[in-house]
Order: sequence, then structure tokens, then C-alpha cells
Amino acid sequence: MYGVMTTYDQRPVAIVVIDEFVISVIESDYGSQLGSLDELKQFSPESPSIIYVDIPLSREALDEITRIKIEDKIAEHAQIQLYQPHPMLVIGFQNRQQSYRSRLGKSAAKEDYEQWLTQNQKQSDDVLVAPFNGRYGRVWLVFDNNGKYLDYILDGL
Repeated sequence: MYGVMTTYDQRPVAIVVIDEFVISVIESDYGSQLGSLDELKQFSPESPSIIYVDIPLSREALDEITRIKIEDKIAEHAQIQLYQPHPMLVIGFQNRQQSYRSRLGKSAAKEDYEQWLTQNQKQSDDVLVAPFNGRYGRVWLVFDNNGKYLDYILDGL
């Protein structure tokens, strides 16, 4: 029973894109900010929710982010006041595609990505990619141009 509860508590409830990072978030990372996990659905229809974070650069906003991080022990990627609507996720991915595709082209997943494109009758411009470093290694997440999750490609396995 302990193993089942531990696995349940450690399941990702959100995947957050913040700066150049794609981070998984578990329920306990949110502290008392959420009344229900259903609140995450306003940012993404996916399960787990895939969410874009925009960090404002004003001194006041950064001070508040830091205060929440220190006092409430909630990291930036789990501060829901920073979460943006789903269309911003697409813009965030589009802005990072040149960098992400360059990294993908140098990775062990390059051939598997090209094979995936062929099998799915897609061109690289038809999809958005993002690196995700999980507990057991890296994968490349693949989305359509509307930000809908399609698949993943293992990197180096």
C-alpha cells in the first residue's frame, strides 16, 4: 500500500515550460495554492496539464516571486499566478524552436525524430518539439502547431 501511495503522490500533474526548461510538477509542489487539480485545466486540456510560465522582469514581480519561494516554499514553476493561457504555450514553443531543433539535431534522438516524422507523414514545420529531462533521462516532446501533445521520442536509449 505504501508503494501505491508513494507512486500516486509522485505522479506529474503538470508539465511546465519555464525559460529554457520543461519541468514536471507534482501536486505537493503547489502547497495550498490549489483547491483542486481541476484548476489546472484552465491552462491546458492535457493530462497532465502542459503550462507556460512567463516570469515578469519588474523588480516588484521578482520580489513577490522570491517571497513566495522563500516563505511559502513554492518554486517558480509551481506558482500559479505566473501561469499563462494555453495560446502563450504555443508562442513560447514557437520562440524556442530554432534552439530546440538545433539541440535535437545534435542529440541521439535525431534519427528517431526523422523516422517519426516519416511515419506520421509530417514535416518538421508541422510540429513543435521541446526537451524534457525526467528522472530517468531525456525525451523530446512533440506537439502539433496548436500546442496539442502528440508523442515523445526517447533520447539516447
